[in-house]
Amino acid sequence: MIGVLVAIVAGGWGYVMWSMTGSSTGVSNQIIYFDVNRADQVEITFEVAKPEDRTAVCRIRATDVNHAEVGAKEVRIPPGEGTKTLKERLDTSAQATSVHIQYCNLV
Repeated sequence: MIGVLVAIVAGGWGYVMWSMTGSSTGVSNQIIYFDVNRADQVEITFEVAKPEDRTAVCRIRATDVNHAEVGAKEVRIPPGEGTKTLKERLDTSAQATSVHIQYCNLV
């Protein structure tokens, strides 16, 4: 009985992690570079792969040393290119220590 419960929990966790990768949304993304040297702004260079005929929206999020959000921005990638490299600047309310892509979805 315990083994069945462990298998169910592990399968559920695996599904959650798989769905967070973008495989289920049709969009994948990868951060190439980010710069957090300025106290009021960050830069991020990232790549997005999506179907050529669809638009995608990605949310970029900057966080501080305590993992609190200090800036966020949605970026719209129009139809036309399947894989695109983008460079974005994001204003921040405090010094950021990390930048990540919270999600990328097709619209």
